[in-house]
Amino acid sequence: MANVLFSNVRIFDGTGAQPFAGDVLVQGNRISRVSNGVRSLPASGLTVVDGGGATLMPGMVEAHTHFAWNDQPSLSAIQRMPPEEHILWCAHVAKRYLAASQEITVLGGLGDETLPHLPYPEFSFGAIVSGAEEMRKTVRMFLKYGVDTIKLNLSGEYIAGLPAEFTPMTDEEVAIAAAETKMRGKRLAAHARSAESVKQCVRHGIELVFHASFIDSEGLDMLEAAKDKHFVAPGLAWLINTSFHAGKWGLTPEAMKAMGYHRELEIAVESLKKMMKRGIRILPGGDYGFAWTEHGTNAKDLEYFVKYLGMSPMEALLSATKLGGQVMMRGHELGQVKEGFLADLIMVDGDPLSNLAVLRDKERIVAVMKDGVFHREPDAMPGRSRFRLSVA
Repeated sequence: MANVLFSNVRIFDGTGAQPFAGDVLVQGNRISRVSNGVRSLPASGLTVVDGGGATLMPGMVEAHTHFAWNDQPSLSAIQRMPPEEHILWCAHVAKRYLAASQEITVLGGLGDETLPHLPYPEFSFGAIVSGAEEMRKTVRMFLKYGVDTIKLNLSGEYIAGLPAEFTPMTDEEVAIAAAETKMRGKRLAAHARSAESVKQCVRHGIELVFHASFIDSEGLDMLEAAKDKHFVAPGLAWLINTSFHAGKWGLTPEAMKAMGYHRELEIAVESLKKMMKRGIRILPGGDYGFAWTEHGTNAKDLEYFVKYLGMSPMEALLSATKLGGQVMMRGHELGQVKEGFLADLIMVDGDPLSNLAVLRDKERIVAVMKDGVFHREPDAMPGRSRFRLSVA
């Protein structure tokens, strides 16, 4: 790993402070110096990146995506990619994410795709369990395979034919999953739209709560009391795009309103605003991997946070950087541009605080560095004469 000096950059450091002009020195895989002021660090013997006033910021984390999902329009279609091709797809996309288990569900729950004439659970979208001991066996199996996170489907989903407020998994089943997972030092996540499913998450220490649309007052109190232990990734991109932008696949806004998605979106927005007031940590992550929430469009979540929840652009960016480091359990070394932190950085041609949409424009992402290694160098971008990489 070379020693790299980012010079002449506008630094968004992920602390909540306003950006400032300065230099950042990377040595090995960590940030060794951050200076406030242009050309303030010596460049001798370093690889120098002249940012030309571009924004240098922490790499972003998103909390809810599906790397095995292949941008198809239904759960069934996702499963129909030939196994060989699906393995290649997963290997490609998995480079961006941690590994979670197959979604664990119960008979008749979200992800149970078995049919009366084909009652073969191995063909189901979700791993189906019935009872505590089946849950124990399934969780142990996934942990043996080396997953980082166990995911439970604790509520329904309209598009799968199940009310979002349905809570099919028993507390006993959830408790067994939590005990087995924590015994091995791994983490839990849950699809939890219903009020009761959110409470199950809090009762059993499931850190990553996906959706939480229909949380009630009791659930809000419980979540607030344990807010240092939980994160909520609401999946606004899923609700918004399913409600209004899935017509190409036959899911018109009228049909989605009748199904219940417009109502859920309205309730979810109000629930999330209440969470914000209580200081509950809300993270981006919009159920990416479906046809109308394609991989690579993830940064749109930040714009939704501003438009629908009333976050400031600063708050939205912090949800993906500072809070992103925290959800990765590495808030002490990830998610900020600070001395001693890991050199996970992106350089952006533009000001995300003024226009969050620049983060969705691949041509505006000038450089990407992870652990001190460039995954995209400035010189690799066509027509980028303004951004220079040289050895001093």
